[in-house]
Amino acid sequence: MGLSIHYEGAASSPESVSSILSRVELYSNENNWKIDAIDKNNIIVIPHPKCESLSFVFNDKLKFSGCTKTGYAPTEIHEQVVKLFFEIKPHFKKLKIDDESGYWDAYQDVIRNKPIREITDFPVVSESDVIKEILYLPDNSLKCDYGFWNSDPLFVKPVVLHLPTIRNRMGYDLTNGSNYAFVVRDLLKDLSLNGFFTWDHDWFYDDCNYIVELSKLWAWKKSAGNPTSIKRNRCIAFGYAIGKGCFGLENGFFNKTHRDA
Repeated sequence: MGLSIHYEGAASSPESVSSILSRVELYSNENNWKIDAIDKNNIIVIPHPKCESLSFVFNDKLKFSGCTKTGYAPTEIHEQVVKLFFEIKPHFKKLKIDDESGYWDAYQDVIRNKPIREITDFPVVSESDVIKEILYLPDNSLKCDYGFWNSDPLFVKPVVLHLPTIRNRMGYDLTNGSNYAFVVRDLLKDLSLNGFFTWDHDWFYDDCNYIVELSKLWAWKKSAGNPTSIKRNRCIAFGYAIGKGCFGLENGFFNKTHRDA
């Protein structure tokens, strides 16, 4: 029979519908899913040849529903589908997921049982968390991307709060573990989509500015809570704190362990 995911919900606003569709499109491209159809009110994607299509078709009341069978595709495809719903959930006024694998419920239980501080604080990094693999640069990379992502990692023990450690972890997370770097064009698109002010490309030739903007988006995606202006301001503050930490020299966190910083 294969595993199925049934879903239904209502977007928070017409603007939320646009945000959902844009995020689904970006996520599909990041994971090499086929986009079967797209317009201003819907998008239909196919995560894998052995997986049924995934439809996001909104009516005039901003509601949608559907079902997809993923059980004949590799296990990671099912997990990717569920993770997509995690990412777009903040844009819904109501979202119900019936996941036969239990993966969705397991995630909800983890979030429900974690204290707010644990969900929103920057986690302590251990050696196993450090992404030591090369993060490849996609074809749309700019010169500033090559300068930012290709610097020597110089990983040390204990793990310290320095640019390559933070940069690679965030880049890896934002591309869902694809081993591709999250470059300026994608960063600007996602920041704008989520209501952040965006600079032009020249801003990113300064590595401090680059890590600030990358950190803002990473905090937005990885922290819990509704997509409010308060959360956005906290993510901005977090981004500048990371920038000051990595580039503040004696006034920053240079060469301090992650926990101390």
